[in-house]
Amino acid sequence: LILVMRILYILLCLSINTICFSQQTVGLFTNSPSAFNGYTLFSPMISNFTYLIDNCGYEVHQWQSPFRPGLAVYLMDNGDLLRTNRVGPTPFAGGGLGGRLERRDWNNNLVWSYNIADSTQHQHHDVEILPNGNILVLAWESITRAEAIANGKNPVISFNLIWPDKIIELQPLGTDSAAIVWQWRYWDHLIQDLDSTKANFGVIADHPELIDVNLSPLGQPTTSDWNHSNGIDYNPVLDQILISSRNQSEIYIIDHSTTTAEAASHSGGNSGKGGDFLYRWGNPENYDRGTSADKQLFAQHNATWIPDGYDDGGKILVFNNGVNRQPTNYSSVDIINPPVDASGNYTIGITQAFAPAAPDWTFFDQGFFSVNVSGAQALPNGNVLICEGFKGNIFEVDKTGTRHWRYISPVTSTGPVTQGIPNATGNNLFRAERYGPDFPGFVGKTLTPIAPIELNPFPDTCTIYNDSIMTTITIIEESLEIKIFPNPIDDYLIIEANLPNGCIATIVDLNGRAIIQRKLNNTQNRLSFEDCPSGMYFIEIMDSNHKRLAIKKLLKR
Repeated sequence: LILVMRILYILLCLSINTICFSQQTVGLFTNSPSAFNGYTLFSPMISNFTYLIDNCGYEVHQWQSPFRPGLAVYLMDNGDLLRTNRVGPTPFAGGGLGGRLERRDWNNNLVWSYNIADSTQHQHHDVEILPNGNILVLAWESITRAEAIANGKNPVISFNLIWPDKIIELQPLGTDSAAIVWQWRYWDHLIQDLDSTKANFGVIADHPELIDVNLSPLGQPTTSDWNHSNGIDYNPVLDQILISSRNQSEIYIIDHSTTTAEAASHSGGNSGKGGDFLYRWGNPENYDRGTSADKQLFAQHNATWIPDGYDDGGKILVFNNGVNRQPTNYSSVDIINPPVDASGNYTIGITQAFAPAAPDWTFFDQGFFSVNVSGAQALPNGNVLICEGFKGNIFEVDKTGTRHWRYISPVTSTGPVTQGIPNATGNNLFRAERYGPDFPGFVGKTLTPIAPIELNPFPDTCTIYNDSIMTTITIIEESLEIKIFPNPIDDYLIIEANLPNGCIATIVDLNGRAIIQRKLNNTQNRLSFEDCPSGMYFIEIMDSNHKRLAIKKLLKR
């Protein structure tokens, strides 16, 4: 009998794909009540799919493209997906190659696309959606060796083309066109102290608003990828742009209020400084106002302004990769407080570097290191969502460094991997973005959990907190009263909500299937459960505009 029981136990374990013996390798690891509830968007770097998951790691939506990302993806305010794509021809073998932008609606229909990929320019890494619907795009541009030398570049360079970065502002037109309505170029803001017979000669320390044309890209003078900007952000209050340059280990702020002609000059715009740097930080040795000991950034990514109204609003958040950091490589996430006034003016001493001398807040942990990619996002609850991109590891921390949510991407070049299979590699992520339930793009959209992305997932024990699944109902609007009873349920459920146009009730089972959906009002407010088997369910209440109001856990006896 004992032998038979052992055999049955082994067969049971095998039938659920070795769950009894395996450890978790991918998917959701942690979701605490202190995590910011919402939906996380990510596009695996070697996949054609983009995923939106809830805080329990369940897929609620996906998009598919013919191309791999190149690299950023964002949701727009109407729910469309703005995705960069990797297409040829590519200017050189480097990271962040893109070349194409596409916009897909919620149903994955391609509604707009535009290529920036030829022998003179190539989109890469990041884009930024402006409030007017235009798009800021990072792109490489080609500069000949002769032109580079004429502008003061050291003639020992071994390559025929140098590829500095520029920013172009696109106004999308039709389904496959765009107008360039504004442009800014690094190449218009140079300084050099190598050759007085060439252009841009001067004392570098006297011009922190300019970039030394002879800066080596991340200590690699033989590469033509000069700046390798990997992040771009926009501040609508100041009308300024924030750029992250990996190869210079610096972040820069420029004036967006200029015309294109002013952006190529040293005057004009709200700042009166044209397209010159208003602020820079991370590596003062680059402008001869510091040494290597003063370096703060090390091949960083994803510098962004923290929105006003958030904790640390107005400060800058950055993922500091830590490449060539001394005495050892390690990543950190830093918050810095730039010296800026209400008019967007940044102060600097006559001979000093730009403040601050050190970050206001830093997160780092044992083993936390991503040699490339990665990002960080400030959340409305004061926490920070961090994407340790090289490992496909996304997690949320509070300001004490405590982790409240953690998820490892289960998608590689072959697609989703099986839960519990060790050594899953190639699940790199460029970045991850969290959107709250009140995000405008979710209005009228179905966000029902489908299933975990990984194959053969472990049994689900996750609870979504805050405005979602709880043992008691959570109301998003305080003035709204919703009553749901009885619970546990026998044969029927009654919903009372003081909504003039009624509400929409959806019953979802544990597999994420919507089994009942009804529009209810004060006279029709009863749902029958007679045909539903015993077990756990969830009810989602939405108003007539499909705005989520609350979700409650239910038990059918």
